[in-house]
Amino acid sequence: MRIFLFILLIGSVAVKAQTINDNECFEHFEVQKIPKAIKHEIKVTYKHRFVMVNPDKNFQETDVKGGRKLKERRLVFWSNCDGVFILVYEHGGFGYHKHVITFKKEDGSYVIKKNISVGDAKTLNEVRKALNENDRLRLDDF
Repeated sequence: MRIFLFILLIGSVAVKAQTINDNECFEHFEVQKIPKAIKHEIKVTYKHRFVMVNPDKNFQETDVKGGRKLKERRLVFWSNCDGVFILVYEHGGFGYHKHVITFKKEDGSYVIKKNISVGDAKTLNEVRKALNENDRLRLDDF
């Protein structure tokens, strides 16, 4: 099934129309390929600059500041699987941890459903297992 996203105008910000394949049930490892609609939802929801680097890049893992300024987030992977878009990233700074943000399409646009920590999960199967093993975090809730 293919979902077509329409142009979304909020203030002066426009998200270009694009196609997202709901059956891409595999891991992607490039920040630049995260769909614009997902990036836009993060920006609107968190109201701050949400920047991360690709998995092969250095990032600020701890709160100990070094000589150069590094980003505090590093992508682990993203996936669009079974109608749920999953974004997994490492968050450094004070208290390193991993985040999983899940999105679900509602009324024509993606909305954030959960933003949680899943321990040391590194693969899509590990993330899905962690989400499904905890009743309050079940993917079935979508």
